[in-house]
Amino acid sequence: MRNKHSLLFGLAVLLLILVIGLPFMLKGFKGTAGQGAVYAHVQSDAIMSPRQSITLQFSSPMVPVAQVNSVVEMKDAPLTLNPAIAGEGVWTNDQAFVFTPHVPYTPATRYTIALRPGLADLNGEEVIQKLNFVSMPLAVQGIQQTNWQDDKLEVTVSFNLPVDPAALRAALTITRAAEGQEKATPVDYTVTSKEAGNYLTLTIDKPEKEAHSFAIAADLVSTVGPEPLGREYSAALAPEKTVAVVDSGAASTLSSDKSPVTVSNAYQDV
Repeated sequence: MRNKHSLLFGLAVLLLILVIGLPFMLKGFKGTAGQGAVYAHVQSDAIMSPRQSITLQFSSPMVPVAQVNSVVEMKDAPLTLNPAIAGEGVWTNDQAFVFTPHVPYTPATRYTIALRPGLADLNGEEVIQKLNFVSMPLAVQGIQQTNWQDDKLEVTVSFNLPVDPAALRAALTITRAAEGQEKATPVDYTVTSKEAGNYLTLTIDKPEKEAHSFAIAADLVSTVGPEPLGREYSAALAPEKTVAVVDSGAASTLSSDKSPVTVSNAYQDV
């Protein structure tokens, strides 16, 4: 009899726990279904082309089927961009939204994608997530010798976006290590280009035959956007002497090596 009473008491306690706790358990399951449940084809810190569309893929239905394939103005879109950019979107299905910009993204600019405040699915569950992408980031395309005469070595630095000469002067360090030296020696130089551009020229007075090492700091920015280079760029250049050739009274300069000067370069994380 005592065991029977104990069993009945245990069942009663278990039933009480279920009655009291079940609503909280169900609420907990409902609340976690939507949090962080948005997935985007634009991954954090992705690189975007100037007119690339942005696709957001949600894990649950966000709009009625009647709104699918209808054009959505930016003010009604499920996302916001900072800096703001004109565009429009469309729900390709009830869980996928595609945004297309009307104008190109500003080059070398980091954009933040945020979901519209209070955005919720059809069940009323709020979804929160932020993403970033960079539009056409600044990049160094190469460093090339263009001349070496009269104790002056001329070098051109190429970029995919225009760079200010003063900014390059502040970001670029040149060194060389003579044979037998353990420590590289800093090399003084002058940026001769006067205006911002994709190709900037510099000169080195009284250069040596040893290879010169070039390092461009990761914080270099272009003139069209605030996003910096992002990581240090390094390159090594072995100068080739050029000679003056006089032909029929006209002076011209030719490289002593008919093949183009090769430049080895690599990005290094900082």
